[in-house]
Amino acid sequence: MGNLTELTQLTLRDCRLDAVPDWVANLTKLDDLWLNGNRLTALPDWFASLAELRKLYLHGNHFAELPARVGKLANLTLLDISGCRLTAVPDWIANLTELTDLRLDNNRLTELPEWLGGLGGLSFLTLHDNQLTELPELCPT
Repeated sequence: MGNLTELTQLTLRDCRLDAVPDWVANLTKLDDLWLNGNRLTALPDWFASLAELRKLYLHGNHFAELPARVGKLANLTLLDISGCRLTAVPDWIANLTELTDLRLDNNRLTELPEWLGGLGGLSFLTLHDNQLTELPELCPT
């Protein structure tokens, strides 16, 4: 599969994967990657080399936290980390200035960072089914 170097979209959802296959590292033209509904707990070191990635679907995996290397995917416009058992929003998301769609629902979040309001390009934000008791002022006056 790693020889499909022109591939721009790959869907590996609901495959019961415990790890992202290493051959995915060869798919440097990937624009859209679906890894949702697997058993992932970590992402490989090479993951940041998928520099063309714009849409990343990780929902329904078993992350306690996501590695900062995802924050190096500067072209991401959509990041779906819903249902990943996260207890905090990773700070590196603040560096993803191209994000227009951020999905944080169905996690274990108890608070949101103030910097979330600085992602001015967001047009879609999901937060439902968390443990939030208050929200920061995301739109300062």
